[in-house]
Amino acid sequence: MKVQAICIDGGREFGVTSLESFASKQGIVIEPSTLYNHHQNGIAERSIGLICTMARTMILDLGLPLYLWPEAIITTAEILNRLLSRALSGATLYTLQDKERRPP
Repeated sequence: MKVQAICIDGGREFGVTSLESFASKQGIVIEPSTLYNHHQNGIAERSIGLICTMARTMILDLGLPLYLWPEAIITTAEILNRLLSRALSGATLYTLQDKERRPP
């Protein structure tokens, strides 16, 4: 499955210029949302909030130092990728990605 479009919030905090050049080379369309309109990217905003909350909980509950924040974020994303999803008909994002990586 080839990525056809990427929806972004229009902010420049994630180095969008390198993403734009990569996308144009790959034939991917970038669709920015309206600035300061959180309703257009509600799923992304909610996902980021959930990831930050879970990572914060891991850091505080385990008494870990704050320099492990990036690892907590990565671990949280890995956990969420392995949870069952109704939107994916009961599959996990991880299993779908793994099937795409394997040769037929």
